[in-house]
Amino acid sequence: MGAIELLASGNAAMASGALAGALDLADPSRPRSHPFLLAAGYPITPVNEVVDWASRHFGSLGAEFIQAESEIAAAAMAIGAAALGTPAFTATSGPGMSLMQESLSFASAMELGGLVFANVMRGGPGLGSVQGSQADLLQAIGGGHGDRPIHILAPSSVQEMFDLTRLAFRLSARHRLPALLLTDGHLALMSERFVFDGARIPERLARPEGVQTTLFVREGTMAAHGWRLRQRLEGAARDEEIRSLSVATHRVEESGAPAEILIVAHGIFARVARGVVDRARSKGLPVGLMTLRVLSPFPEAEILAAASRHRALFVLEGSQGQLHGLVRQVCGGSVPLGLGSYPGGVLPDEEQVCQALEALHARLTPEIDHARRAALESREMMVSCERDLVDPGRGAHDTLGPGENAHDIDMAGVGAVRKPPSPIMTDACPPQCPGCGQPPVLTALGRVLAEVADLRPVVYSPVGCAVFAGDLFDTSQVDAIQVPHGRGPAAAAASKRVRPTSPVVVIQGDGDALTIGGNELLHVIERGDPITLLILNNGLFGMTGGQVSATAPHGAPGREGWPLDLFALTDHPGVAYFRRLIAADAQGIAALEEALRQALAHQMTGHGLSVIEVLAACPTHQSDESARRHVHEVLAKVFPTSRRRGDDFERPMEALRGALSQSAEEGQDQTEGSEALREMLREQFAPPPAAGEFGLPSPPPSVNLFLCGRGGQGIQLLAHLLQGALIAAYPGSTLLPWYGPEVRRGVTTASLRLSAEPNLSPVIAAGEADLFLCLDGEGLAERSHLIRRPGGLMVCDTDLCPEPPQGEWRSLRVPATALSRRGFGSASHANMILLGHALRALDLFPLETLRGAVDSLCPAPEENWRALTLSDG
Repeated sequence: MGAIELLASGNAAMASGALAGALDLADPSRPRSHPFLLAAGYPITPVNEVVDWASRHFGSLGAEFIQAESEIAAAAMAIGAAALGTPAFTATSGPGMSLMQESLSFASAMELGGLVFANVMRGGPGLGSVQGSQADLLQAIGGGHGDRPIHILAPSSVQEMFDLTRLAFRLSARHRLPALLLTDGHLALMSERFVFDGARIPERLARPEGVQTTLFVREGTMAAHGWRLRQRLEGAARDEEIRSLSVATHRVEESGAPAEILIVAHGIFARVARGVVDRARSKGLPVGLMTLRVLSPFPEAEILAAASRHRALFVLEGSQGQLHGLVRQVCGGSVPLGLGSYPGGVLPDEEQVCQALEALHARLTPEIDHARRAALESREMMVSCERDLVDPGRGAHDTLGPGENAHDIDMAGVGAVRKPPSPIMTDACPPQCPGCGQPPVLTALGRVLAEVADLRPVVYSPVGCAVFAGDLFDTSQVDAIQVPHGRGPAAAAASKRVRPTSPVVVIQGDGDALTIGGNELLHVIERGDPITLLILNNGLFGMTGGQVSATAPHGAPGREGWPLDLFALTDHPGVAYFRRLIAADAQGIAALEEALRQALAHQMTGHGLSVIEVLAACPTHQSDESARRHVHEVLAKVFPTSRRRGDDFERPMEALRGALSQSAEEGQDQTEGSEALREMLREQFAPPPAAGEFGLPSPPPSVNLFLCGRGGQGIQLLAHLLQGALIAAYPGSTLLPWYGPEVRRGVTTASLRLSAEPNLSPVIAAGEADLFLCLDGEGLAERSHLIRRPGGLMVCDTDLCPEPPQGEWRSLRVPATALSRRGFGSASHANMILLGHALRALDLFPLETLRGAVDSLCPAPEENWRALTLSDG
């Protein structure tokens, strides 16, 4: 299967890379009903395209996509898939990444492999802007809690958006650490050519074993687990594949003029820095570039080596000095370190950066060089002194081997304390308080799940009194998983999608389910996810001291409102089964076991969500007897046990088995997914047909086109038409769109740099636009400085730009809106009319060059072609 060339945005390339990366890890023997990738996401600019594209196309390839109710839920869903050994992916932007940090830290502690997050950064805190930025760098490296280690990869082109996303899955699987793709809105929306190599690059993805927990209570277990996580990151730092791609250089060791100043950058700013380097070199300024493509493990050795080889470093970044601070920590003041800081979604002006480099170069006196060498020698002495020191904490706790399960170590020494009440349960003692209503409920669940043990049940026990439930299940037969507080339903919904043949049960307290997890609860109801929620309602937060929850009765101490009724909340078509009961005696336990069988039958037959609410005693602030009376005399009056929804099966387990038998008849799917992906990408992103006999006569080596207008005028369509039509002649072309927060009627621009050389800066600098096409007077007034002078061509619509500025350029005024209304009955074709006039005046590309692109990209090609070729008459 050969490689194919595609033309797409960075967002599309990233989504494609996720599919390819998951296929690299896919188990070819998986059942047909088990997707090879679970992706989840919540729409947020500028990564909306990923959510939209995934929702349209992932399913046809055997992947699964869930549009989550929030970024918090999307991250939990990714954990829910990865926890069962299925590759998982989620993408967001700055504010959403803040919400995902808890789950990212959980995933790191769970040592999940094949799990990739993406942060398409945007500018500013709060809502900020919707343009690209790099201001989440420190959040990515250290924004989690608990010393969580992760891989961080930073692409700087559309090709790398594909390649590094794909690689992220392999690295995550190899080192059992989540990976984060740290990119930005400019790269995400930028359109470039990229190559898809369909050959599979296999990497083993081990299914997690044992209780998947992040909570350890025995002395020293958490320390040992933490050092093991550190070992994983240290192993990644020694990984040859990571080391080989961690940095890339440009014009550093040119003969006769080695770089004296080295620009250090990543992402889109590395692309701009290429333009800066080329501009500086043309002026005789000895500048080079080091692009950072791996940010964790941070490339300290490479930066230190650069500090010793070059007279100065200059950090160019899209934040207020975050990368600069990291580089300074590494260098320790041993080299002059300049800074070009452009926060808030602004890309640098190349000439302005060159002036800063000239000023830095002028300060590099022999005295500075002498001080730099002395500082380097001093730093080496310090490092040599530190190299042999032993960390006593690590020596004492660096005891967990790569394959050992920390939970098993945590449970060691507990010993047998009871006869296992079920064949799939352990002999560990339930950890709840004496008199708690939860242990008999867990025992009932264990007995029922033993009847379907061959289906390998999945049991979620999120934060709360159920957090230790995993200790009670035999993990050779049950997948026991913990997730952040309240996120069990979202994670379980993903687990069910990647392994629909397993019963999935979430054990929750009322605080976990209806208070902190209320949003996740509402949306498993809304979606009708075929999972089972086992919710213990005692009207308070029992684990943390008895604070009120969403079900606390009105008038309870600290209560200001009225309780939420789970039965009322589940009055929805997505809920197939609901039972509420008290399991405080043998009769109640028997009723609970029967309800669990019925709930699993509804789940496995695909009817929708099944919910069992158990009114349970909590003796946190009461005696056992008082707590039991409270259940019957208070809770049962607020939440009557007569409430129920859904019919009972006469033989629930037979119905369950029958549904499984029917679904198994679909058989297995062993086909190679890469070929299907290749064909889908070719259909979606293959460049338009070449112009054929109307090929370019002698195209100039490079052309800069700048288009501006308002959202809805078709500015971006024009830019994509031009790029698609000319990509064969200019394979290195880059299209960088820009738009305000409101795409419709907001300001929108497109910078199109046509070149045969790839990876050039996407920014059109002042005085460098060969063609400036405008459908908006405001945009013309603000950006006319971009027109090349002399020799540039300004083309504007006289109806929308009544008084265009004058200057050292050619001007062409076209009544495009009037012509469109006269010829087509509306202004909708003014953009194509203006482009046709512009290309005839520019006289570089025959109009026929665009014929294939118009046929491929325009919804009404003949009508648009007529507008493109329309003359003033």
